[in-house]
Amino acid sequence: MKPSRATRVAWLIILGLLPLGLLHIVHQLDQPNTALDDYRIASMRIVESASHRPPVGADWQTIDGDTWLPAPISREKFNSSWIAVDPPYGTPDASGLAVYLPYPQANVAVYLGSRFVDSSGEMERPLPYYFRSLYFRLPVDEQAATPREPIFLHLAREGGYLNSNGVIVGPADLLAAQYGNDRFYGFWLPAIVATLMLGLALSLLVLYFMGKTEFGYFGLYGLIVVLWALHTIHSLISHVPIEHWTWFALIYLLLWWVILSPAFANRFFNLGLRKLEIIVIGLGAAITIPIFVLLASFDIPTLYAYFALGWVPFILLCSLTTLVLYTYASWRHWSFESVGLYFIGAIGFTFGVRDHLYDFTAWIPGTTYYTKYVAMAQIAFINLVIARRHTKSAHDLVELNQELEGRVEDKARELEENYQQRRELERERTLSQERERLMRDMHDGLGGQLIQALAMSEKESAPDELRASLQQALIDLRMIVDSIAPEQDDLVSLLASFRHRSKRIWDKSGVRLHWDMTDVPITSLGPERSLNVLRIVQEASTNALRHSQAKNLTISTKTFDDEVCVDIIDDGNGFDPHSVDTGFGLANMRRRAEEADLELAIESSAQGTRVTLCIPV
Repeated sequence: MKPSRATRVAWLIILGLLPLGLLHIVHQLDQPNTALDDYRIASMRIVESASHRPPVGADWQTIDGDTWLPAPISREKFNSSWIAVDPPYGTPDASGLAVYLPYPQANVAVYLGSRFVDSSGEMERPLPYYFRSLYFRLPVDEQAATPREPIFLHLAREGGYLNSNGVIVGPADLLAAQYGNDRFYGFWLPAIVATLMLGLALSLLVLYFMGKTEFGYFGLYGLIVVLWALHTIHSLISHVPIEHWTWFALIYLLLWWVILSPAFANRFFNLGLRKLEIIVIGLGAAITIPIFVLLASFDIPTLYAYFALGWVPFILLCSLTTLVLYTYASWRHWSFESVGLYFIGAIGFTFGVRDHLYDFTAWIPGTTYYTKYVAMAQIAFINLVIARRHTKSAHDLVELNQELEGRVEDKARELEENYQQRRELERERTLSQERERLMRDMHDGLGGQLIQALAMSEKESAPDELRASLQQALIDLRMIVDSIAPEQDDLVSLLASFRHRSKRIWDKSGVRLHWDMTDVPITSLGPERSLNVLRIVQEASTNALRHSQAKNLTISTKTFDDEVCVDIIDDGNGFDPHSVDTGFGLANMRRRAEEADLELAIESSAQGTRVTLCIPV
């Protein structure tokens, strides 16, 4: 249930301000290791030299540790500088000494006196542009507990500034622990996450282009993750494959993943703001063009200023736009997805502004950039949300498939029933046609001949037995015709026809006939059952007329839940239904009732006889 407007506003404000508190906490945690302060080099000597060995007799300049050393930007050559550091004296350390450089931003080679110790890479172009810390363990001097020779650092860099305060010489074990910590959080963790996300992004792109997903934002999100992963991986590469300033520009261009984020937010929540997508992406394309122009003209100072004053602020504006879209989605939908992404987006925007100020100004404290870690949280949360959507979609798909299968089964069953009904209707139509043909043949053939014979028997010279026999034969024939007539196969029609056909005989017999018909449900009995019903009713009434000496004969019906019963009652002499001398009439009645699945009951006494025939409805 969506909360009230006041509640939503309050939560959005709280979640929007909460990143400021998180930023304060992170600032408190992101403090330089004070244990290293005693080992920071406070004074050193520097000289610019292209020598591949520590220069001898050079004009060294003494500087303090707070000096920022600029490197000139040149297309023809890179900056090659040497720093000389005197080793610390004092209590020797059992682990030996090491040199630790938190953020050298250059290739570094270390010498102990004239002896080469190690290097971070080739001191030739292309030079890397990375922010990884470097650690060099110094060899132990066999003659002294600590080295007595000066330590030389050869720095090769394209441009920018070197913070001389970042040169630390101290106990090897202490610096190794700090280096290992930096290595994990600054290298391995981003590398692992970026690699996993890159694999995920490629999977999403494959699903998108193969058309195996119903989510239209899969392709866009896959592209965003690819750009983010490449942007994260850049700081992990030791040997840059291309020219330094091209690599420098590419790092910033990979921030296009932020420019694409508003489009993702719009499509993820189906906000319908396609014009906004076009505007943001169009502005992104327009603001990208000057980067290539300045890079081609090698106007690096202007390029650097353009990144600081134009490109990065636009990136932050895109991040803010994404946050606004998440706010709008939260206001409309207020779900775990929308509110969670709003909160993650607020963190990303807040920390992005902090990193921008940290990168281009000296106002912000800290030792590293925070956005790369926040982006991991953003990507991880979006992955969680997409996984929830995908799981729900898969669950819904299973339910829809099950429902579809059920509908298909119901439809197949319905079609089968319709097919059987059509077959039955076709069979009944064929039988009806055949019955009509038989009716016509019996009526026009045998029936006509019986009527003609009956007319001849009306002459005075004809025996009475012949006349009665012909009349009974005609009645039987008409009963057979009635039983197979398709419009007279319900009980009411059959009894009405029987009454009409037998009226003449009953009138002559002197027996008074009583009819008591209740409302009987119209049920098709079929030819065979209709004939059996008529035969049983005929046999019961004929027995009453011929043998019981009855004065009254009553034929009535009773309706129950699942059957209709016909009673034939007379007030004659009665008989013993179980006697063997009753003849074939009762046996035939019982046989016909059994064949037609009817219930037959015969009760007789000196007061009369009752024959009950029950027909299932």
